[in-house]
Amino acid sequence: MQSDYTMLDKDSGAGPRSPKPLDRPLIYRMQRFVLLFFVVTFWFLWSNVEWQYELFGDSFLEDGRSSQPPNPNFYNGTDWARAYHRGNLTNETIFIHKAFYDTRDKGGPRIKLLVTADCPGIQDRIEINVDGIPIGVETRTCTSDGSRYNDWPKMVLFVEWMKRLGVAKILFTVQSVSRDVQKVIDHYKHEGIVESHGWPLLPFNEKLDPNHGVYYAMDNLDTQHCAYWTKSKYTYIGDADDFIYLRNRSQSLFDFCEESRKSDRMMGGLAFKHYGFSMHPGFVPFPYGFDAFLRLQGLRSVTAFKNKRDPKTIFMSQHIKMAWIHYPRQYHHNRHTVEVPISKGIYLHARQDFDNNDDPNRFSYLKYFEDAEMEKGLAGLRQVFRDIFGSSEPEYRGRDSEVAMLNCKRRENATSGCRDNSVSCYPDMAYVDDWIYTAPTLATYYWIDFARLTSRIWFNPRPLSKYEVFRQYYPKIEAQRNLSYHGSNWDKSYYRFDIPNNAIFVHKAFYDLRDPAGPRIRVIVTATCAGIGDEIDILVDGAAIGVEWKTCTNSVKCPTNEGCPYWHYDIASRVYKDRVPDTIHVSRRNNRTAALQVVPLDRSPSKYSNTVSACIGPLYWANDWPRVILFVEYWKKLGIKKILFTPIVVSKTVQRVIDYYKKQGIVETHGWPLLPFNEKLDPNFGVYVVSDNLDTQHCAFWSSSRYTFVGDIDELLVIRNTSQSLHDYVAGVDKKKKDLGGLLFPHVALGLNPPLAKNPFNFNDYLKLDGLKKPILFANNRAPKSIFVTESVKIAWIHSPRAHFRGRRNHNVPAKEAIYLHARENFERDFVNKTMLFTDVQLFTESELENIRKAASEIFITGPPSYNVDKVLKEMDACRKKSLAKTRCRDQVVSCYAEMIKLDDWVFTEPTEESYYIPV
Repeated sequence: MQSDYTMLDKDSGAGPRSPKPLDRPLIYRMQRFVLLFFVVTFWFLWSNVEWQYELFGDSFLEDGRSSQPPNPNFYNGTDWARAYHRGNLTNETIFIHKAFYDTRDKGGPRIKLLVTADCPGIQDRIEINVDGIPIGVETRTCTSDGSRYNDWPKMVLFVEWMKRLGVAKILFTVQSVSRDVQKVIDHYKHEGIVESHGWPLLPFNEKLDPNHGVYYAMDNLDTQHCAYWTKSKYTYIGDADDFIYLRNRSQSLFDFCEESRKSDRMMGGLAFKHYGFSMHPGFVPFPYGFDAFLRLQGLRSVTAFKNKRDPKTIFMSQHIKMAWIHYPRQYHHNRHTVEVPISKGIYLHARQDFDNNDDPNRFSYLKYFEDAEMEKGLAGLRQVFRDIFGSSEPEYRGRDSEVAMLNCKRRENATSGCRDNSVSCYPDMAYVDDWIYTAPTLATYYWIDFARLTSRIWFNPRPLSKYEVFRQYYPKIEAQRNLSYHGSNWDKSYYRFDIPNNAIFVHKAFYDLRDPAGPRIRVIVTATCAGIGDEIDILVDGAAIGVEWKTCTNSVKCPTNEGCPYWHYDIASRVYKDRVPDTIHVSRRNNRTAALQVVPLDRSPSKYSNTVSACIGPLYWANDWPRVILFVEYWKKLGIKKILFTPIVVSKTVQRVIDYYKKQGIVETHGWPLLPFNEKLDPNFGVYVVSDNLDTQHCAFWSSSRYTFVGDIDELLVIRNTSQSLHDYVAGVDKKKKDLGGLLFPHVALGLNPPLAKNPFNFNDYLKLDGLKKPILFANNRAPKSIFVTESVKIAWIHSPRAHFRGRRNHNVPAKEAIYLHARENFERDFVNKTMLFTDVQLFTESELENIRKAASEIFITGPPSYNVDKVLKEMDACRKKSLAKTRCRDQVVSCYAEMIKLDDWVFTEPTEESYYIPV
């Protein structure tokens, strides 16, 4: 049994071009000495055809499937049902998965398509048009010659083995996996070793479901897709129970391939002979128990035995023409496949039914771990499983799944003659495990209705997906050279096109329903006075819909004498009640060189749950991990629904804390990358406090709770009536004050004695948490912090909302009812000679302190973390003063890069398709 996991294309483009349904060119970089590993495993396909051309057609969005809920009449309303297509489908329909511009053929570059089709469909006359002109079709080649995956133990074993071989990246193609397998995938995706590419069903409806006539869930379409996806010199295609075993254990797989290539200069691929892989006892004990499994007894005795099956192959990516699951069917440049001698390497097949094999001819030299490293290796593998599953114990239903699938395949193969073990086995498999089904997305879906593809309106091309828009502006983001920030992820905000001095940087656009006058399209931006003062257009389908307001989220008015030239604005269209598109255009009338920039349109919530959420950030040079744990645990105690962190640069210790709470579901993150920059202009040096007020305005669109707190990582709210929850208190005021828009909590300083983390730092001392047992509260005159009514807020701000809809307004909270505690690091020592306030306030009970200890111990289970906050704060304070004296702009992020980079091990935020800027 296998699992199908895949990832988005990472091909980079040659430059900007007109929006077309064509993926970016794939460029092979021979200088990159990495090996990419590709795994095919899930529900696969009938006949896949690869052509060389480009076409235009009705998009996934226009077919109406992206936003509609799953059709409850099919597949029990799971995400598979999102592939339901309300248009016409016939036996001659061609299903188009991807298009690529490919440069591998010596005859010249070609446009290639990957499709699924029946014989009548593929034999029809097919044309490909570029800008309306047919460019001809030269070849139509069949790539032809899986299933629900829940074997999470084997998947971990597989990934860890490939990591030891030096594999750079693994692509999983996912169609349906158990929740425990998804946890494994998510764990390794976070490590950066795994990517995934969703593999949805073909479009279907009541008249036709082609998924029942597809060979092996389209595995051979998937293998051909891999040939375009990979950017490594060598690529392996296999299953999650396949292992390449090199007899020379000290040699990496890449080095083995290089050595083999030197022996045969016309090598296109290396074929490894098949051998069964057996563990004694079986890898998963029967009956299953997680503690018994963690003994990993099966790995102490592993063997290989002869078993005649097809080989598996590693191919040279720049020479591949037609891939296949076992070996390439065709190469460019007259290359050929070389067979690897078994004395050098073999392909091990770890099928579940191969365990405990007693073949007398088995190879006993095989070792998963060498004897000398056995105990250390097993201990490390146990820790991997604990890191993935935490305190929970995963279920194992691999055997149940195997039996159900085997019975289904025997039945279906006998009745239909088609080897489909995906949708045909749905009734047998649906209740065997807790499955996650892949839905079609903007990055992975099928275009249909080939007959209508030439009926495009050329001047109104299909909307680009978020991914396509992102790639349009950052075409080489994954291969950025060393620029201003030492090759870190910040350098991925490098923008290779011209950036005007008065550019507007668009971060997000939202379709928003809050205004009683009617819905509007709202765009949040960073801009100079010159930029925001220009005539700005918001366009839908090429038509301007008008701008109602351009409001600064700070109090800055243009022209400004402020030191920072860049500030943050909310730009709103006039009331717009027409069709809601998936992308809009934003332009400045006096800057036509940047006209009609494509911007994805998100939706702000249409309904708000009766809960409280919080937005925190941006987090910059943040390494105070004890304070992050304190903050989250306190807000959990208050009953918060969700916390949004906005990191721009945090230490690896803080990142571990964030990841821990993301796994719990209490925390989400929204990356906060740098503004686009290049050699001529870096606007990041002129932005007030890393665009924090743009972040607060973004929060107003993100939150789906009725009440939302905006603040920092060192801020806590205390309800004086300890029998009342935060939500109940706010809701009670909301009920009494019909015009409530925001509640402003008075500022009180919080000191801790001893400090939360002493200097010199000791992890065991920290775990005592003595300072939290008797908090010290004292007066300190600062601005309040607020909770606002989300569905009424118009303009948010870090301290209090600046504007509301529906006549709502802000109200002050009496200190006798509730206060805002500010747990600044320097307040921990400033309480001397101060008058103590609110001596009855207790932050945590002893059992709640124990929860903090438990969380910290689980987060840093591999060893005590470092703590050097004092050094960072001291350097930042000096840097901030120097920056203010030099430019009068309060920027302590990029201006402090040189001073801060050496003080900790930092994680820098890069632009992604969900969070980036578009210069206009």
